Amino acid sequence: MNPTLQEPDLLEVRPYGTRRIRPGDVVCFKSSETGTMVVHRVVSVGRRSPVTGLPSEAIRTRGDNNLADDPILQANDVVGRVTASQRGAQRRVIAGGWIGLVVLRCTRLGRGIRRRVAILPRALHRLLADIGPFDRLLPRGLRPRLARFDARYRVFAKLLMGRRTVGQYDDLRGVWRVRRPFHLFVDEKSLPNLRPKSETRNQKSEI
Repeated sequence: MNPTLQEPDLLEVRPYGTRRIRPGDVVCFKSSETGTMVVHRVVSVGRRSPVTGLPSEAIRTRGDNNLADDPILQANDVVGRVTASQRGAQRRVIAGGWIGLVVLRCTRLGRGIRRRVAILPRALHRLLADIGPFDRLLPRGLRPRLARFDARYRVFAKLLMGRRTVGQYDDLRGVWRVRRPFHLFVDEKSLPNLRPKSETRNQKSEI
């Protein structure tokens, strides 16, 4: 339900009773697949029974940040409607009904815009990564440098830019992991392989 709800929000849930379940409501229900409690938004509700006044057909729900609907629900599967959330000292009212549908559409619209806008930065990033590294553009004191400590069976190594740690050596896999966007200033191919010599000899003997 991100960004509407996030962990560890505390939720206020009120039973529906005889009230209608409306598209746009945020409801709490027990998943028939996992048996866990789920909080998602109602996207559609079937026709109402003339006898009970409750929806007699499918109730479809979906998380605000999900791309597909959940398995179909019935009215008795729903525990209640989420009316408010508490995040720290801030209490927020959770809108339902047509206002909730507006929130859902705005969330989907924002997700689509972010996906399209992100295409250009990704393409530019790949281009810069192919052209770089750009470490020579930095002052000498900010250029990447290696800090290494050898233990008996492990190698601890970090890549520093100034006082900031921008990369770390994964001695279990024998690879460097450099954070973005700092890897644009690092020639990763020139970084040393820091596997202990004893481990290298063992690997050769096994071969």
